[in-house]
This record gives sequence, C-alpha cells and structure tokens, in this order.
Amino acid sequence: YGRRTRDILLEGLRFKYAIKFLSMNEQQSLELYLTIGGVPEYLLKGSEYASPNEFITKEFLHKYGYFYREPYFILSQEVKELKNYFSILNAIAYGNTKPTEIANFVGIEARGIYPYLETLLRLGIIEREVPLFGNTKRGIYVIVDHIFDFWFNFVFKKREQIEEENVHLDENELTRYMGKKFERFVLQEVIPVLYPNYSEKGRWWYKDKEIDIVVVKEDQREIILLEVKWSTVKQKKAEEILKRLKVKALDLEDKTKGLKEKYGLIAKKIEKKEELRSEGYEIYDLEVILNILDE
Repeated sequence: YGRRTRDILLEGLRFKYAIKFLSMNEQQSLELYLTIGGVPEYLLKGSEYASPNEFITKEFLHKYGYFYREPYFILSQEVKELKNYFSILNAIAYGNTKPTEIANFVGIEARGIYPYLETLLRLGIIEREVPLFGNTKRGIYVIVDHIFDFWFNFVFKKREQIEEENVHLDENELTRYMGKKFERFVLQEVIPVLYPNYSEKGRWWYKDKEIDIVVVKEDQREIILLEVKWSTVKQKKAEEILKRLKVKALDLEDKTKGLKEKYGLIAKKIEKKEELRSEGYEIYDLEVILNILDE
C-alpha cells in the first residue's frame, strides 16, 4: 500500500572500502577520497583518472565537468530557494561559521537563518560542531559533505574563469584544503581504529587556541592530545609542534585532572618517527595509518 517499513540514511563508503574502486596509489587515492567522499558513483568517475589533480581539473574546473553543476542538481531536488542556500554555504566556505556571521554575510536577520541551517543539517550537508569540554553555545557550522565543501571552496568563486576556460588549480590552496579534510578523516576514520575504547573524541578550541584532536579513555584514566598536519614533518619541527601542544594543554588542566596525558602527532610523513615514539609520543604518518586501516 505504499507504506514504508524502514528508511535508511545511506552514507558514503569509508576509505578502506572506497580505495578498492580506484587505480591510483594509496596517497593519491586518499587525496581523491578527501575531495569527493565515498559515494560509489563518484568513485567510479574518479577511477577513470590517473591522478587527483587531473580529475579535479577536468571534472570540477571545466564547464563540461561531471561535478561542475552537481550541487545545483542535488539541492534543487530538496529546496526551492537555491539562492539563499548557496549564499549560506558560500558564507561558511569563507570562514563565517557562527549563525550571526552567516546571517550578516548573507543579508538575513539572525533569527531567520536557523530554518535554512536546519534544512542543511537534515540533508547532511553541514554539521554543527561543538568544542570538546566547551560550552555548547559556542558551536560552529561546517560543511561536511565532500562535494559541497570542495565545490564552494574551489568552483563557486571561480565560475567566471571556468566558463572562459581560464582557471588553474592553486596547489597551495589545495594543500590547505587537504589539511582540513585530513584532520576530519583522522578524527572520523582513524581514531576509532587507533583508540577503540575511547569515551570522547573531538576538537578543542578556546579563543585563539586550538587542539586538533582530543581523545579521552576514561576506562584507562588517559587523555591523548594530537596535532594533525598534511605535510612532511622533520624531526626538529615535530619536536616544536609537540612542545607547543604541551603548552596549549595547560588550558585544559581543570578538565584533565586525574587523567594521564599523552601527546602525539599525525602527519602525511614524519621523519625519524621511531625516535619520537621512543620518547613516549603517539606518532603516526600516512604509511602507518594506511597499513593499520588495511589490516
């Protein structure tokens, strides 16, 4: 009689499964995954290419590319006021993550912005993120859908150049973007494997200070504080990062009483990581992470 028995929010595949669609090496496959996520149809399109940059250039930054108009098609199936929704997503992509900031950027009254945000939350395009141990009122909104996030960072603002076929991929801009997505990938897919018995995990920030990932293991009375870098980190630089991390951790003293503190670094590549591990640090680079996920 047309009655449903159940409905499922079908999410994208995790990386350990998504990589099986792709013919690139592991690092390139991860870069592509950070760009488009784990939707099988998108992965099949990505499997046609030998490198992430070639894929991005031809499928995002070309007026006949598969993803050039994809967000229009997706949102038009769900909402009518495309202009306002696109303005809100553009505001978030530009770094306006608080409701009042988004409303000012878009030109809507602060109270009027919430119905739009609720719809985007329901569609899984954005999420409200709250700092671990922090005041829930300090929540911010971030774009979590891979396609929308990448599109509003690299396509929306360059549409005129794309139409004129006069656009080039900015490698520095791409590296910064990958750093942001890598941090979320580590939090969502790597941390549950490295520390399966955690009771809390998340990002912490207060004013101008931030710790990329904090993991609490109450059963072992332990807290792990991690910095995440999408770069090659030399030993001296790693030691500096870990030293700064310990200083930032002082602001969490009232939250970590009675917990043993451990510090660590996760990066694309870390030189002399065994020496850092021997000093008691949690050290993981892409080579180690990919092996762990594969196992």
